[in-house]
Amino acid sequence: MNRQPSDEARHKVALYSDSYEMKGTLATRPPRRFLDILNDRFRLILPLTEASIRPLVTEPGTRPLAVPSLIVNKEGIIMAWLIEETKVPGAEFVTVHKVARSVTAYVGPFVIRGQMHAVQETTLLQALDAVTEDFVALTEPSAVCVTSPWLSLKKGIIAAVRKSSLAALQERAS
Repeated sequence: MNRQPSDEARHKVALYSDSYEMKGTLATRPPRRFLDILNDRFRLILPLTEASIRPLVTEPGTRPLAVPSLIVNKEGIIMAWLIEETKVPGAEFVTVHKVARSVTAYVGPFVIRGQMHAVQETTLLQALDAVTEDFVALTEPSAVCVTSPWLSLKKGIIAAVRKSSLAALQERAS
């Protein structure tokens, strides 16, 4: 069966556990948004192609191990970084007006700055409590790994942090 390009979404991603950086391409059929894949409680494994893996604690300049494919257990992911995405139309839903809040998230060895989108009238605690999914998205992200300062992330589309792995979350002045 010939598949049309619209039958598949390809997202270039970097996935992080407490110990490893895993990069590659995540393909989904039918096409789905990256955050929807992460928050799908029935999808426990993420298959990456054109992949690489390396320990977070390593010497600067150490090359990752390149592999044709890598199977990643989603339970081990504390942060996911969307590098490039295939635009996928969202499902029909009711629009709720949200505002961007500048936050800093502390997750495992990462300090991540970005914008958390929440209903304006809520406190940061209420906004976080309202998130029922496993991963919380931060737009306009930047991050640094405190155990490996050479690992600094910029120019991501979103950083998705596992809510249960958040050590702390603070609101920053805009």
